[in-house]
Amino acid sequence: MTSAQRERLIAACGRHMLACYAAGDREMAKCWLAAQNAAIRERDQGCFFMLEGDKARAAARGGEA
Repeated sequence: MTSAQRERLIAACGRHMLACYAAGDREMAKCWLAAQNAAIRERDQGCFFMLEGDKARAAARGGEA
């Protein structure tokens, strides 16, 4: 899967999650959130979002990235 395809998958999972919450189906929304999180974890390690997430986590711990 290309990076662009993965980003589209992440966005689609988010849209499905929101639609399920709007419809009152919390359990299915949780499933879509889990799928979105799994896709996010599969991003390339050099991805901007991964790098920024690493920096934010380090800052929250009081350290540097």
